[in-house]
Amino acid sequence: VSNTLSYRFAIDDIHDFNFLLGQEALTSHGERFSVSTAGQSNNKLTDISTGTRATSWNSTSTSDYSTVSFFGRGEYNYADRYYVDFSVRADGSSRFGANNRWGVFWSASASWNIHNESWMKGTSDWLNMLKIRASYGVNGNNSISSYRAYGVYASTAYNGANGMLPSQPANDNLSWEKNKTWNVGVDFGFFNNRLSGTVEYYERLTTDMLLDKRVPATSGFTSNFMNIGSLKNTGIEFQLEGEVVRSGDWLWTLGGNIAWNKSEVLDLGDNEFLSYSGDSRLRHTVGRSFYSFYLLDYYGVNPSNGEALWVTEDGSITNDYNKARYYYAGSPEPKLYGGFNTNLSWKGITLSAFFEYKWGNKVLLIEHRYITSDGNQMGTNQSVYALDYWKQPGDTGTNPRPYAGNNSNSYSFGSDRWLEDGSYLRLKDITLSYQLPKKALDKIKLQGLKFYVSGMNLYTFHDVSYWDPERGVTGIGYGIYPMTKTIVGGIELTF
Repeated sequence: VSNTLSYRFAIDDIHDFNFLLGQEALTSHGERFSVSTAGQSNNKLTDISTGTRATSWNSTSTSDYSTVSFFGRGEYNYADRYYVDFSVRADGSSRFGANNRWGVFWSASASWNIHNESWMKGTSDWLNMLKIRASYGVNGNNSISSYRAYGVYASTAYNGANGMLPSQPANDNLSWEKNKTWNVGVDFGFFNNRLSGTVEYYERLTTDMLLDKRVPATSGFTSNFMNIGSLKNTGIEFQLEGEVVRSGDWLWTLGGNIAWNKSEVLDLGDNEFLSYSGDSRLRHTVGRSFYSFYLLDYYGVNPSNGEALWVTEDGSITNDYNKARYYYAGSPEPKLYGGFNTNLSWKGITLSAFFEYKWGNKVLLIEHRYITSDGNQMGTNQSVYALDYWKQPGDTGTNPRPYAGNNSNSYSFGSDRWLEDGSYLRLKDITLSYQLPKKALDKIKLQGLKFYVSGMNLYTFHDVSYWDPERGVTGIGYGIYPMTKTIVGGIELTF
């Protein structure tokens, strides 16, 4: 349920006020079950009891949560030159502990349209817009499962008897994760907006992060879900759009954006690091990027006998996997990312294209350990990449010598052997279209008729060994289905 009340008024046509009050409430209920059968004879599975020898309920579960919010906003505009905005909201969530379910969040912003000042009138022939803006705000995050704040029991068997035991400790003080963000920016437009763009700088501080903290095992648990730690993100974004050619029937526009973001873990309570979702290959570590690969240091192949080699803690080389050192091998977070587009038109014919890119990020291809297993996974298909292996003394830059039942751990998925540069440039969309001219449309009594053909994800420039360089924010993924190439065509009619 959502209810809002707004009121807007102006004074002397130069003071404009806009106010909003609101209330929202949400409740969610979900039920899940799992059932299995044996001897199923109905291949349409419309009746799980038909023709079966046994039916068993594997699991059932329910989940409930609710939120309640009250909010308000006020805006003031003076003569289209000065803008001020303020908002505040109070949110309550059942997902948090009984002592801290409510959070109060607010934001404030201001902007100045310099181009509307009287002393800027002489620049109107070349300056269309020049705006300076700034904002600061605090918001909250409650994206956790419904019962992390509650003490939970689980069934167990002990000494032949069934019973219950505590499986999760309660935390009545669990509360909102908070994000405090400020930014400054400049928007500009020149030459009748033939060139326009934006430059923005921001910082975001995340505090009271919702993370598992290690606790003494004597408590009966090994971890507790708590508000601990802080994270900082700093970034710059730049966007530019412009007309390269505007002459007669020709129009050519170019545009693009580039963004840089750096994350840094500032604090994790009394932890130096936390493994990401229990995965030791990816860590949250104080002083490093939020996602950092922590991997074994693979050196390469011994050119004399084809053995896998590793780097030890003291920097020496060994063929013993168990003596290999762990180190921080990079981050899946890109150093730069963004996209650019182009649009070329002539007499109703238009060719447009959009590209996206990432640069400077790492990806871990853990599928390699199965399809390039150096002989360990003899029962599974192997990649053609596995054929490039050591064959004779002097061979370098190859995979280790394979042999059946390889137990050297050379194929370990916790190694930087499978770490690659995830940078890419992708042609996301390219479209060729033809818009029928107005004279022809008038003859056939139509307002618009356009023919077009489009291709999406047609090609990606990258150096990743196979499949797709996009592997989510963690850079790992597993068996990720590559982006689908799509070609579509159509006709658009407007009556």
